[in-house]
This record gives sequence, structure tokens and C-alpha cells, in this order.
Amino acid sequence: MRRLFPSPVLSVALLLFWLLLMQSSSADTVVLGAALAIFWPVATARLRPGRVRIRRPLVMVRLLRDVVIDMLRSNIRVAGRSSRSGRAGCALRSSRFPSS
Repeated sequence: MRRLFPSPVLSVALLLFWLLLMQSSSADTVVLGAALAIFWPVATARLRPGRVRIRRPLVMVRLLRDVVIDMLRSNIRVAGRSSRSGRAGCALRSSRFPSS
């Protein structure tokens, strides 16, 4: 069973995304999506790395915290600049594509 579905979560996700992209749940769409959901993980099984063991999860939490703080600081700086310039709400116009 593991050989047919090397990554069952990936197979289910592929099938769901396929159905969402096709915006249909007809029989042929489901069959094609199921075939892709079975084939693709089997075809790419050798490309996936082995199991990953997180040795120090606190380091990962700290890095995530630093990224979020940096994103917030950057967004606040950009928001402060755009509100002072007075052009935050105006639309950009291009001479290349004139509006009619």
C-alpha cells in the first residue's frame, strides 16, 4: 500500500486542488484527478528527502518570530511613507496604455 501511495496527504491534496482548478466534480474530472493524484507522488517519490527530525524546535520558533517582526516593521515603514506622500490613493497612469 505504501508503494502505491508514498505520500497519501500529497495525493489527497493534489486531488482536491485539481477539482478546485477544474471547478467541476464530473466523473471524468474526478477520474483524471485521481490518476494524477496516484501517479505524481509515485513518479516523484525518489526526489523527496527522507524523514526530517526537528532537533531544536525553539530555534525554529525564534526564527519565525524574527521573520514576522521584520515583516511587520517593513509594512509599518511602507505604510508611513505612503500616507505622508499624499499619493496613496491615486491610480497609476501609463502613457503606454492610454485609457479611453
